[in-house]
Amino acid sequence: MGQRDAVFVRFTGGVRRAAGVYRQGGKREFEFRYSQHRRLVVIKQAAILRGVGSIMRKWEGNIKGKLWLEPPWAVAFLVLVALVLLQCLVDLSPALWLALRFDRAAFASGAWWQVLTAQGVHFGWMHALFNGLGFALLIVVFYGWVAVPMQWIALLGGLVGVAFAVVLDPQCAVYAGASGALHGYWAGGALALCLHSVRQRNQSVTPYLPGLLGLLMLAALALKLVWQHVGGDRGAVAALGLPDGVAVYASAHYFGAIGGAAAALGVVLLRALVQRGGAVPAQTHSAEAEYEQQG
Repeated sequence: MGQRDAVFVRFTGGVRRAAGVYRQGGKREFEFRYSQHRRLVVIKQAAILRGVGSIMRKWEGNIKGKLWLEPPWAVAFLVLVALVLLQCLVDLSPALWLALRFDRAAFASGAWWQVLTAQGVHFGWMHALFNGLGFALLIVVFYGWVAVPMQWIALLGGLVGVAFAVVLDPQCAVYAGASGALHGYWAGGALALCLHSVRQRNQSVTPYLPGLLGLLMLAALALKLVWQHVGGDRGAVAALGLPDGVAVYASAHYFGAIGGAAAALGVVLLRALVQRGGAVPAQTHSAEAEYEQQG
């Protein structure tokens, strides 16, 4: 090998080594930049979750402080009286009844509010009284064990579930009643008890008592819905004072219960996600430390 060839080999070898070092350095730089990007993403996610948790805590505190009366009997009595008085006003004003009940023809013509207002009016004061008694009983049972925001969420889930059932069922021509929302309130509150999303009434209460009560309430609700599905509620038409030609709309009870339970479960899962997402993982710093050591 001549001198010129030896120089060429040394030159090309140096170029290859330089290229290898460059590629290795580029890889380390890429890993470092990627680790920085990932760390920023994790920090942003944690900040978002902390913000959501802060909003939920403030909202819960505001509702507890402003929208709840002590003792629960006062709230139960007010709900019962409000439903009965509203029905008395509706009975005295046929125009108000036509405006608030759900009528498929009117809804198709633009009366969109009826899917919600129909769940506050009834087919008579006896119908309103029974639903009011149901709400009053659940309010007293849930007091001190199910957080007030969770109760509102369960009720809202029931309202939404009934609205879906009424709108999507073309055979439902006319609807009125709060029983579907009542089933959602029942299901969501009972599920919250089972998942221990509760506040203890006092320190002497057995820790597993709320969960046991929730299981019993869910079992009772399931038996009631099965009993209704097999036709056991035929006598309820006369007991509720429903007019001729009006039957109990079972789909509202089914969808209301599903909506309330789904809403309560969603909030519990969101709360768990917020509690788990507050910290930034420490392993995101490993690539950055390695880059600094090699640099």
